[in-house]
Amino acid sequence: MPKLMEVITKEFLSQLDVFAIRMESLLVNGYSGARKSKAQGMSLEFSDFRPYVLGDDLRRIDWNSYGRFDKPFLKLFMEEKQGNVNVFLDNSMSMDDSEISKIFYGKHLAAAIAYIGLRNMDVVNLYACGRTINAEKKNIKSKNLFYDVVKFLDELPLDRETTLTQSIMSLKNYPMAQGISFILSDFFSQDGYEEAVKLLQYKKQQVVLVQILSPEELNPSLRGYYRLTDQESGEFKDIELTESTIEAYKKALKEFQIQIQSFCQKRGQQYVCLSTDIPILTGLKKCLGE
Repeated sequence: MPKLMEVITKEFLSQLDVFAIRMESLLVNGYSGARKSKAQGMSLEFSDFRPYVLGDDLRRIDWNSYGRFDKPFLKLFMEEKQGNVNVFLDNSMSMDDSEISKIFYGKHLAAAIAYIGLRNMDVVNLYACGRTINAEKKNIKSKNLFYDVVKFLDELPLDRETTLTQSIMSLKNYPMAQGISFILSDFFSQDGYEEAVKLLQYKKQQVVLVQILSPEELNPSLRGYYRLTDQESGEFKDIELTESTIEAYKKALKEFQIQIQSFCQKRGQQYVCLSTDIPILTGLKKCLGE
């Protein structure tokens, strides 16, 4: 599997800069109250101080307070309100295929979303989901920490199985600021996804379900006798892949996708399906509702 550091180039980041306003629009319009509009948000009416946290913008430090208390504080303004961007990445075995790895595509997409959020001065939280949340990087507030995000994603190991709902439900007793949550997965999860989405909505999240599939999963080219092995459970089945078998598979997959889309529409959320042969910037546009 390639490394994110190899594809996160200066040219790629400059291409992401044009998406910053689009993410802001999604945060403003996707849910109420998470962020003021630009016209309101530029107010310079002073509101409060808060202690400086590593990664905060040094330009916003109040040096008079530093001189008085010997500790750095940041100025906050009345109309200023950060958005919160949460990324839940499925890092189970089913995301690791032999072609263009779904997990690498997911990592690349997660990095792009994180960069846009940080560029907008939003708070970014990353969660890796397998049997449970097996890794997390939270409360990232500065674009200067972006390469820490890339390193975190690059070093994520694969977990054996997917229990997506169980993973996200483990956060039910933890506070989560109002924001937008992206779930990046193939959604081949033993316990579904519905209750996870409901929990995130309860926590005032606009939820975007991003299903990542390989071209072979979407349009299988194999024909003949094969032993198909479940990457997560290890169970296998000997089967003849005929035209009728493939058509039945495609029908079942389409019904599954329609089910996810219908669920999202009923709850006012967004569903996107991406093939790993789609350029990442094209996939990003779809995730941002373009």
